[in-house]
Amino acid sequence: MEDAAASLTLYKYRAINDWSIDTLRSGSMWFSLPAKLNDTFEFSVPIFIPMSAVQLVESYEKRFKIDYVAPELLDAMMSHSGSQSFPISQEFIQGFLSTNEDNRSLFTIAIVHFLREQGLTSQEIATRLNLDKDSELRKRLESELREAYERNQSVGSHLGVLSLSARNDDPLMWAHYADSCRGICMVRIYLTKDANAATLEIDDPQPGWLSMLEALSSWGATDIVFVEAYFDESGTHHASHVLCVAGYAMEAPQARLFEREWRELLGRYQLPYFHMSECAHGTVAFKHLSMAERIEVETRAIGIIKRRVRRAFAVTIDETEYMRLFDDPVSLEALGEPYTWCLRMCLTEVGKWCQRYPDVEKVSYIFESGHASQTQANRILTETNAVPITRENRRYLSHSFVGKKDACGLQAADLLAWQWAKNFKRIAERKSSRLDFVSLVRGVPANTGNFDAALLQNLKSFVEFRKTEAGKGDDFDTVMAAWQRSRLSSPYGRVKA
Repeated sequence: MEDAAASLTLYKYRAINDWSIDTLRSGSMWFSLPAKLNDTFEFSVPIFIPMSAVQLVESYEKRFKIDYVAPELLDAMMSHSGSQSFPISQEFIQGFLSTNEDNRSLFTIAIVHFLREQGLTSQEIATRLNLDKDSELRKRLESELREAYERNQSVGSHLGVLSLSARNDDPLMWAHYADSCRGICMVRIYLTKDANAATLEIDDPQPGWLSMLEALSSWGATDIVFVEAYFDESGTHHASHVLCVAGYAMEAPQARLFEREWRELLGRYQLPYFHMSECAHGTVAFKHLSMAERIEVETRAIGIIKRRVRRAFAVTIDETEYMRLFDDPVSLEALGEPYTWCLRMCLTEVGKWCQRYPDVEKVSYIFESGHASQTQANRILTETNAVPITRENRRYLSHSFVGKKDACGLQAADLLAWQWAKNFKRIAERKSSRLDFVSLVRGVPANTGNFDAALLQNLKSFVEFRKTEAGKGDDFDTVMAAWQRSRLSSPYGRVKA
């Protein structure tokens, strides 16, 4: 805590139910155990517990059982000493500190248990290891012990967590935690903190609010569906001539389950995130996994996707051919850069899907932050919001950019985009589809478009159409529909229902 007192205004998103109403009545909040959170892997609180030298020895002995150490290590210590004692000299400790972390841990475990078997007390062991002084060895052991406790989340058995937001207008928070945008951002909570304490103060509800919420709670759920659509791209690096923009649409409740299952999968395989190219080649975050383990990770990821997503969208384009045909100011003004065209086609297909399924009320569009295409995506989505008919067709609620590591839906979109781009190349090379691609797309309804060289030729007439009176206008979807009617054919590859 800082020495000077400070305060923050925070918010809590909730569904309208008895729990929310009781919270407002009582002015109290529930603190959940970390193990009960949706994502059990996200909780990690640094623990700094001052320990005496004796406590350090006893904690290390209790935490790390003798079973962790191979019997040969203790035998080697005996042989090295030539007796039933082990000389722990200053030279030994310096050599110990210079070795790697795993060896340090093993030797520490062995030393503590060895000296205990020789009848030494905890104080004698601490003295023998020179832990009474503020030595580098003691700091290392304390650090390793705390890390071990944190990994096992021992804190989760006796500390509660209250999750709050600094914003009351975040569309993803409304979708995830406020009953798919049907709930409330119910209270402002003032967090006042000083050097010694933190105090929560909850706003009293306005007169009449409780009775209104009670009435809303009795109405039950509606049939409105709020959707989160995650989009990513593959093939934007210079070595690739195929560009794919792809994504998944998930209903908000399913998105919460998806996030939970996906993070459990990452935790099981000790992965900070999922990235398909790294998974395929065993690099970066996946380099510690064998090929069989990487296949298993992808297989399980595909299973989660097929359980939770409602619709897939993917548009691929031969970028080399696109730029050969349209690398002039007039064409680029009409069509945009390759990424712009692919994203617009994806959004057009989202609009078609929304109009086919009236229960889809609103869509939040999520993209990767910091990517080179972020500026283009932001411009296109801003245009979508600015044109009423396009905003309605695409059920636009919001668009946002988040880190791919922070949004599991983006990692799933990465998997789809990578696989779809690869399959586009394999079709051009007259090769059969990969089995994991077949598994990924089988059983998942999709709207797709593949713009190969032949289909790109058709777009020349679209460039000419944009010059006519009928082709003018800010609503891209309307212009595209007018062009299609004028040709009595679609510019897309076959669109799957």
